[in-house]
Amino acid sequence: STAEAASAARSLLTGKQTIIVTLGADGALAVDAQGEIRVPGRKAQVVDTVGAGDCFCGVLAAALADGAAIPDAMRLANMAASIAVTRRGAASSMPTRDEVMALS
Repeated sequence: STAEAASAARSLLTGKQTIIVTLGADGALAVDAQGEIRVPGRKAQVVDTVGAGDCFCGVLAAALADGAAIPDAMRLANMAASIAVTRRGAASSMPTRDEVMALS
């Protein structure tokens, strides 16, 4: 459950850090010392979930490197992963930046 995921994430906190948990169709959750941020899932016609987590992490890292705030980076990553699950394969399912931005 989301509550269990939040509790597990809080147990991992050891300082000034943020723990992010993907929740599949339920979105994603970020937990830090100040509290929690939840990004809802995006409906998709799921074909294959292989690579969805990698897609989420890659887009999250890229968005954070570009200076996005964590909630915004999580939203972009969630949108990208929602595209990836509509396609077969891992690398072949990764959306382009333009495809992700078209959803935002």
